[in-house]
Amino acid sequence: MNDGSSDKTRSRSTMLGELRAMSPEHRDRASKLVRDRLEAFMETRKVTSVLGFASLGTEPDITPLLDRLHAAGHRILLPRTGNEPGTLEAIPLDRPINELEKDALGVRTPSGADPVPLDGIRTVLVPGVMFDTWGKRLGRGGGYYDRLLEQLPQAALIGVCFEASVHEEVPTEAHDQRVDFIVTDQRTIDCAG
Repeated sequence: MNDGSSDKTRSRSTMLGELRAMSPEHRDRASKLVRDRLEAFMETRKVTSVLGFASLGTEPDITPLLDRLHAAGHRILLPRTGNEPGTLEAIPLDRPINELEKDALGVRTPSGADPVPLDGIRTVLVPGVMFDTWGKRLGRGGGYYDRLLEQLPQAALIGVCFEASVHEEVPTEAHDQRVDFIVTDQRTIDCAG
């Protein structure tokens, strides 16, 4: 294992421990603030179609926002593991997220529908364990999102996390993909500015 990879492993482990230690009350309050800020950001950008994600326990719960947007007629897509190992594909949401089955990784995922072409996706909500204000992102270590985001050069990539996950510097390697914006419970960051 090279130094970059071991730095990432250490940082990921430390940050996940901090996120798991958040009280349920703090997580709920912060998740609501993230949803409000994210919705306002998306309204400003006139987003009507988005590749989102089904939140895991250490991530802000954006499920109520995605379900509400879907019910209002927005096109909501969620990632699903692809046929090739380590890949994700975009699947249209067809029911409330909490009604979806969990995949082998424990993530709620649409099933049955065909994937949509990636070249039509213009906005992606990106989960992450850590981000820095330059848009560098540290994920869970499988590389799924890095492979997906590499195929979406036309899309605005919006990192979604708790403020505690934003650090001065995030260890990355050459293959790691950056986000354009970050939305937390306390601020919205333009990573280019």
